[in-house]
Amino acid sequence: MKKTVFTLGLLFFFCLGAFAQSGANPKKVVVLDNYEGIDSYDELVGRFEGKVILLDLWGTWCGPCRREFQFKDGLKSYIEDKDVVLVYANIDRQTDNAKKKWQKMIKDAKLTGYHVFANQDLVADLRSRFYKRVNPDGRKVMGLPTYVIIDRNGKVVDKNAPRPSSGQRLYSKLHQVL
Repeated sequence: MKKTVFTLGLLFFFCLGAFAQSGANPKKVVVLDNYEGIDSYDELVGRFEGKVILLDLWGTWCGPCRREFQFKDGLKSYIEDKDVVLVYANIDRQTDNAKKKWQKMIKDAKLTGYHVFANQDLVADLRSRFYKRVNPDGRKVMGLPTYVIIDRNGKVVDKNAPRPSSGQRLYSKLHQVL
C-alpha cells in the first residue's frame, strides 16, 4: 500500500510539468528521468551538454536554501532568453518521507527547472567536489545552499557562485560564461 501511494505520488509529481506553462526550461518542473540512477556529478552534468548550468545544491531542512527560493523569479526572468539551465540537486537522506517533502517543496515553491533527488553516491561525489570544510574526523562538509556555475563544456567556472538573492552579482557571473 505504501509503495502504491508513493508511486502514485511520484507519477503526480512527474506530471506537474504537463500542467505548467508550456515552453522550454525554465518554465516548468522537470524531474530528471531515472534520477535514482545518477551516481556522479559527471552523469548529472552530462545530461545538459552544451548548456550553461546553474547547479543549486539544497536540502528541504535548510532554512537558507528555502529563503533563496523567494528570489527565483528574478533569476528566471534573467535566464529566460539565455542558454542557461537551472538544476536543483536535493541532498536529503534517501527516505520516503524526505522524497515527499522534496516533492511538496518543489510544488509549493514553484521551482521550475530540472530536479534530482540525489542518491548516496551522487551526494558523496558532490560533497567531494564542493565541500566547504573538513571536520576533525576527516569528513568533508558541504555548506548549503551551494550554487555552482558550469560552462557549456561541463567545466566548473565557479564552485561558490553568488546566491540568487545577490541579484546582479549572480547575473554578471552567468553573463561571463555565456
